Amino acid sequence: MRSMTGFGIARGSAGRSHVFIEARSVNHRFIEVSLRFPGKYSSLEGDIQRKIRELFSRGKFDLFLKEEIASRDNVELDQSRKAFQVLKKIKSELNLSGDITLSDLLTYRTLTGTTSAREDIETLRAPLLTLASEALQHLKKMREREGLRLKKWLQSELKKLKSLLKFVQSHSKQHGHDRRKKVVERLQRANMPEDRAIQEAAIAVEKADVTEEIVRLQSHLKEFEKYLQEKNPVGRKFDFLIQEMGREINTIGSKAFGVEISHRVIEFKSELEKVREQIQNVE
Repeated sequence: MRSMTGFGIARGSAGRSHVFIEARSVNHRFIEVSLRFPGKYSSLEGDIQRKIRELFSRGKFDLFLKEEIASRDNVELDQSRKAFQVLKKIKSELNLSGDITLSDLLTYRTLTGTTSAREDIETLRAPLLTLASEALQHLKKMREREGLRLKKWLQSELKKLKSLLKFVQSHSKQHGHDRRKKVVERLQRANMPEDRAIQEAAIAVEKADVTEEIVRLQSHLKEFEKYLQEKNPVGRKFDFLIQEMGREINTIGSKAFGVEISHRVIEFKSELEKVREQIQNVE
């Protein structure tokens, strides 16, 4: 079981820049990705989207990139060195005479500056994707840790729900007999023949019987326990299961006879609502 809440951080170098990438996620019905990268890195979004879909099945993801670029003087000097080496190679290959001047160097850089910038982005693609992947892996591990904590809490809630249902089951039969007796007495006081009063009481008790609802709730609780052991995403399964459990306990509440049972039904519904809130964060 994994939570959908967490964050991961990765730091490293990409070209001449020191890069910091942070990945955060919260609960969401599907996968939604928001990439908060400088515009020049927008071409990385498709690759990062694919990586997220490989690692996760649900969640809203926000990725942030911050970079500290080397000083402008160092950048200019580095690019000029590269340009000079290229001009030297051109001169040698074409057997040209004369020295390479500053004017030649600046002209060359002006003519090729746009192309070089594009090449720089492609050069940075691999290290940036590596850092993004590292941040996502850290995020995944945190979601797993949070999932383990959530699993332990759900296990404790499951014990409470089982205990409350067991109480309802053990007391419902006795309360059924008590209800039947009281209905018969009330109808006899209204001068209804005993046979007719017993028949009407039996119908009333049958309408108030919660055996089927209890059996279905017991089955749902077994499924609940089974989902807690699954390694695959179970958030959507839990959503549906909790809805079904809510329907059954509401029905029991409408049929409940006896203060003790009514109180346990209210407790069950309260605990189930807590579970429903936490389940929203399960992947």
